[in-house]
Amino acid sequence: MVSSCARDDASLAGNLYHNFTAFFNAYYNAGVEYEKGIKAMKSSVSYDRNARLQIFISLENAQQGKQFFDKVIEKAGAVVQAHPNSDLADNALLLMGRAYYYQREFQPAERKFKEVISNYPTSDILDEATFWYGRTLSQQQQTSEAREILGGVIASPRTAPNVRADAHFSLAELAIRDEELDEAEKQIRLGLPLATDNDRKATAAFVLARIYDQLGKYDQAAQFYQLVLSLDTDYELRYAAQLSYALDLREQNNLDEAIEAFMRMLSDDKNLDKFAEIRYELSQCYEKQDRLGKAIDLYLEIIRKNPRTEGAAKSYYRLGLIKQDISRDYETARALFDSAKIEFAQGEINKAASEASERMTKILSLYEAVAALDSTIRLGIVSQKKTEKPRDTLDAQPDAPTVQRTRRDYRRSAFLASGARDAFGDTLTTRQTEKRQRIVFDAARDTATLLGYKRELLNRYSGIGNFYQTTLPIPDSAIHWHRFTLRAIDDSLNVFPDSMKPAVRALQEPILYALADAHRLKNDLSETDSIYKLMLERYPKSRYAERIRIYYNMPSDAVEQTKDYALYQSAIAGIERREFRLSLKRLDSLLTRYPRSPLRPKALLAKGYIYETSVALPDSAIAIYKQLELQYPSSPEALSIQAKLQAVALARAPKLDTVKSKSVSPKDTTQKSVPVKEAQTRNALPAAPKSTGVKQPMTPNAALPDSLGGAASSRTPPSTSRNFRKPTPARPESTTTTTPRPK
Repeated sequence: MVSSCARDDASLAGNLYHNFTAFFNAYYNAGVEYEKGIKAMKSSVSYDRNARLQIFISLENAQQGKQFFDKVIEKAGAVVQAHPNSDLADNALLLMGRAYYYQREFQPAERKFKEVISNYPTSDILDEATFWYGRTLSQQQQTSEAREILGGVIASPRTAPNVRADAHFSLAELAIRDEELDEAEKQIRLGLPLATDNDRKATAAFVLARIYDQLGKYDQAAQFYQLVLSLDTDYELRYAAQLSYALDLREQNNLDEAIEAFMRMLSDDKNLDKFAEIRYELSQCYEKQDRLGKAIDLYLEIIRKNPRTEGAAKSYYRLGLIKQDISRDYETARALFDSAKIEFAQGEINKAASEASERMTKILSLYEAVAALDSTIRLGIVSQKKTEKPRDTLDAQPDAPTVQRTRRDYRRSAFLASGARDAFGDTLTTRQTEKRQRIVFDAARDTATLLGYKRELLNRYSGIGNFYQTTLPIPDSAIHWHRFTLRAIDDSLNVFPDSMKPAVRALQEPILYALADAHRLKNDLSETDSIYKLMLERYPKSRYAERIRIYYNMPSDAVEQTKDYALYQSAIAGIERREFRLSLKRLDSLLTRYPRSPLRPKALLAKGYIYETSVALPDSAIAIYKQLELQYPSSPEALSIQAKLQAVALARAPKLDTVKSKSVSPKDTTQKSVPVKEAQTRNALPAAPKSTGVKQPMTPNAALPDSLGGAASSRTPPSTSRNFRKPTPARPESTTTTTPRPK
């Protein structure tokens, strides 16, 4: 009997002994530890809409299962060492290989899978070992070999259906990695009918639905979200499918159905910890329906019930946008943005709130400086003994702009008329971070100081116009302030001495171009043409005139044109003719052949624009914009797409965190009561401009958005086409750049 139990005994009795002892002494325990490791890794899986698309467990979480996989390797190794002839030896090798794989030790994993393939050619797990061998190759970036191995697994008649399904899913992941979404869709569809594991099938269906989302096929996405919900899978995946389904309905403007979907989620007690996130998304539906009171109520509820969380910070941020966009109460908007910064002092929302607060500080400072300068100028030259105080700054502000009634104005008036004043009557506690010093100017003691103040006042007027054109795009307000500044320059010329008049007149040229660009943004092309003609007559030799000639495809006065500029101009002309592939080739050629060209930021911006608006590849557009921001962070082109990237990052931000943030200073608890209003959702890339089909005078056939040229500003030259501007290496006078507003 002892001899029959020897390590290499292959007799019937020996096999029975080794199988029994191998299973109960080691293999069973190794399997238990393996399941614990998989469970530990699954606990950190994210199904957020911004998470990477993957069907299998991410190896980024490998460290969480390490302690369990170490035991798997130890116990499975004991089976192979003590019972090499048992029926479980091949299973133990496969288990060891998978444990090595999940620890990212790919070479040991590859060896174990090869041992099974080589030493056990008739094993019933040969297909599974071959599949894992293919996955290991893919992790080592041996993509072509991995595809070949996985294709062989699919083609083999010996492959079990569930393994064949996993092979299809692995090929889908490889396609996703290469951004071949159509191929990924095909492979997942082939694998779903074969899958027998509910969790794997549900995850694959969820990924397929996400792919359809990215392709804009929302009806098909809804079909597979429903498939996920029909399967018995874990809570987090079901919740993600429910939320994504409702968000897709909202994306398609099926707002009533989306609201019903969100309300069903709120009625489910299992979602209690997710209520803040659900309410936040539900409020976006109410905003789209102009039911602003309901949206505001939800924001207030999130802030009250979930203090110091990301959800509360996002709600403060949205309320700040309401004050900024609807009521134009910039002081209150800044207080709300500051509150968002304090509420959750990390992540993309904190960055967005900080930048929004800076924008409000900028415009408030401009208005305050204008009022202070105007008041000081009205005093005239004051002697040392004169103690008269400046007039009230409120009396010194320029007349409010008379602008055309817009949808924003309609939303505000209709909202208040419907009784929403009561909703704003409730006070909201904000958290103020700092007290800002008031802007004052010393009284002028001599003529030179007084003239300097008058010149500075003109600059501040221009700054307000540029703010409404680039930082907070409101074309009507920008037009008002540009025209106001031009009139102020004309009216003040008689007070400046002859030595200062040329410098004061020089302010008009960039403001005129900015005014034309603002009219173009409103599609008022006749007014744009009128201003451009005036500039060609008044400033025929200026760099602005040269850009305007390019805009109209007129002969250039330039003596020489560099090769990189010629490529860029050809690309822009291709965009105007809607020859987008040709334009991409020209831009790629410029970027490849001229690594030091000053036109590289413009070329990257143009390339991203084509991907975004013309060939429907938003992910590629975002990648190009990120490259632009990384390589040329301080360029006007990079600054022009910052708001766009921030909006995308915010839309893709992780789901609401209900854990309170403890990183707030006790000094930041000063509280202030303010009312609030509403703002529109702008999380997606801006849509491509729609052609009106009407031929406009003296303009190219296709209109390009201003984001490709850096905004018309008081110091920035015009674009090299309708919207593209030729960059100049040194522009010391440049003060503004376009930041396209996310929609």
